[in-house]
Order: sequence, then structure tokens, then C-alpha cells
Amino acid sequence: MMKAVVFAGAGESLLVEDREKPTAGRGELVLRVKACGICGSDLHAVSAVNANTYRDGVVMGHEFCGEVAEIGAGVEGWSLGDRALGVPVWFCDKCDSCRQGKPFQCQNLQTIGIDLDGAYAEYVRIKAAAAISIPDHLSDEMAVLYEPLSVALQAFRRGNIGEADNVLIIGGGPIGLSLAMLAKHFGVKFVGLSEMQPERLNLAGQCGANVIIDASQTSDPVATFAEQTGVQPAVIFECVGLPGMFQRVINMAPLRSRVVMAGTCMESENFTVVQAALKHLDIQFTYGYDDADISYVFEKIVNGSIDPSPMLSSRSSLDELPAIFERMLSPNAECKVVVFPGDTSKN
Repeated sequence: MMKAVVFAGAGESLLVEDREKPTAGRGELVLRVKACGICGSDLHAVSAVNANTYRDGVVMGHEFCGEVAEIGAGVEGWSLGDRALGVPVWFCDKCDSCRQGKPFQCQNLQTIGIDLDGAYAEYVRIKAAAAISIPDHLSDEMAVLYEPLSVALQAFRRGNIGEADNVLIIGGGPIGLSLAMLAKHFGVKFVGLSEMQPERLNLAGQCGANVIIDASQTSDPVATFAEQTGVQPAVIFECVGLPGMFQRVINMAPLRSRVVMAGTCMESENFTVVQAALKHLDIQFTYGYDDADISYVFEKIVNGSIDPSPMLSSRSSLDELPAIFERMLSPNAECKVVVFPGDTSKN
């Protein structure tokens, strides 16, 4: 048996339960979970009473790494005790995309921690083909930060950002801050970030933003961005993910700008199509990442080209996790909280 934290349904508190320890089937690994980040989409799933994205009763947690505890038949290249990232995708190996070597486009793709049991637990089962080796010098908590950065890279690419484009990021959580890091990394001149929480605003500059906008002091961060820089943002990234943000961004967006909806809103939205059409807005939706995003981001974390450590805020054990969620569902100063299923001493 093992301890695990379970999604009890939208609007319900998380449950700490004893579950059967998973076993490794053919082509699979079982990891002893060392660290797992709390994702904003997990928080949205718990708080959004109309959400039905997560399977009731699923063990949550999809930003994780661990040590190989069991090796399934047919798996090569791994030994017990090896450290590994667990990319939280479960592909079928049978559809056309899988046969063509494109598992992230699997027609039957499932997500660990959403559809299948995840890593808010002492052990988790993964596809061996979705495991990535972690070098010795990289800590567990730094390793799991590949996930928000990979999500952000997919969103950044959806923005189709050119050399002269400036960006505005609305929301200073892990995805927003990751986008700021990437915008700086790729040489964007003006990187704006709008956020209400002062603690996250303080992080914005450390993460690459050079136009800091206190959202508690303005209802129109696009106008504030223009006042501070003398130019309009060409691309707006919405990273809040709450109902009403879609229309707000449409209202604020400059003529012929590009909007990327990177926040994971799980409830219905009402918006005016004609307003977006009259502005000739290019609106993109983004979710998750692909193998190229992971490879790029993880390489940059490993070699130090991108340092996501400012996002790390606090630690949690499995027993503490339900209370942490309750706290994070209200306005708070947390950024990236990492769950350590073992002891909570610094690793």
C-alpha cells in the first residue's frame, strides 16, 4: 500500500487515502516519487464547480520526478535507483500517430494525474518511453520545473513572436513567470507582466519582465504597458485562467494584435465575437507541450541557460496537501509549491 492524494470531485476537498502501490507492466516503470509540483490546472479543477476535466477519484499530480523502483518487461536502459522525470503522457502505441513516432499526437492520449493516477503519491506508474534521465547535479525541485516552462514554450511558440514584437503577460503565476523567462531568453525588448499579488510582482523582474504592472492599480494593463514603453504589445498572453478573462483581454487588446489563451479556464466563458472580429484579433488557444518543447527547456535548465529557481516558493508533504490547496484557492503569495511525498527536509 501507499499514501496518495485523491481528487474527490469539483468543489470538494482533496482526500488523503491509502491506495494499492502500482506495478510495472510491459514497457513501463514505477517511480518512487521524489518531488511533484502543484499545477494551476489542479487548483482550477478543484475550485471550478462546472469542471469535468479530471476523473473523480484520480490520484492527482502531473509535474513529477522520482527514482526507478520497478522495471517492466521489455524495458532497457534503466536501472533501479536511476533518477527520472516522468513526462505525464500515456499514449496507446497503436494509433497512426504512435506508429509514425508522434506519441504526443496520440489519438487516444491520456494524462497522468488527470485521466490516470498521478504523482501526489509515494509511487507512480509511467511509460518507460516517457521517462527522461536527470543529471546528478540537478535537484529534484529544479527538475520538475521543466513542466511549467514546457507549457510556456508551447504558448510562446503559438504567439508567433517576431524580432520587433513586444509582449504583455497577464498573470504572474508559474506559467506567466515562465513566459517572462522565455521572452527574455529569446531577446524580446519589452516584456510586460501584470499581476495583483505584490510577492509575484517582485518575482517578475527576476524572471525577465522589464515592464512591471501592478494590476491592483489599473483596470487596463495594455494601456499601462503603452504608457510605460510608448508602444503597444503585439502579443498578449492570458495566464490567469478564470472566467471573464477572455472578454477582458478582447476589450483591452490593440487592433490586429495576437492573443494567446494560456490560462486553463475550466468553466464556460461568454464573449463578444464581433468585438474581436472588428479588431482583427488573432486568438490562439494552447494546452500542454510536445517532446520538442520538453527537450529544449530541460536542456536549458540543465546547462543553466534558464534558471527557474525564483519560482520556487514552498514545500508540502502529502498529508499537508489538502490544506495547501485550500490556502491556494484564495488570493495568496505562493508561486510554485512542490510536494515531497517522503520527508520534507531539503534535498
